[in-house]
Amino acid sequence: MTEDILLMDGVRYRLWNYDKKERKNFEPIVVGHIGDIFGKDCLYFDIKKKIESITGERSLPDGYLIDCDY
Repeated sequence: MTEDILLMDGVRYRLWNYDKKERKNFEPIVVGHIGDIFGKDCLYFDIKKKIESITGERSLPDGYLIDCDY
């Protein structure tokens, strides 16, 4: 069995595939590292609210991110 590994600056990163049951564990990890992932000049709102586009497409985002450095 092969494992996907990314080596960057001497640090090994292992690909992690999660199933739907693990999603509740994954989201808090991402939210806790929003600044590391998207940059320090962003605001993240952990709000789950259904939205609908003009064409009627509906979605339930995990949250909303505003990039203040853009």
